[in-house]
Amino acid sequence: MSDTIEAVERGFGFTMLDNTILFSGVSPGAKVCWAALRSYCSSGLSAFPSIGRLAEELGTSRSTVSRHIRELTDEGYLTIKARSG
Repeated sequence: MSDTIEAVERGFGFTMLDNTILFSGVSPGAKVCWAALRSYCSSGLSAFPSIGRLAEELGTSRSTVSRHIRELTDEGYLTIKARSG
């Protein structure tokens, strides 16, 4: 007999995590950062949260979030485009 694992609904919605990144070689922190960034994407794949906002939501420092974003960029999971204006 095997156990069944069920998710508990917390009322915050959900974010889909692509298996490509889930089973990649990036660090666990980078995966969580990627999921947080993905939660900001509405219909497309663009997100605009600040490093500070992500750090606060993830309970970590701005430098740690920056390191994870750099890792994701280096591995080809993110591209960064400067805002125009």
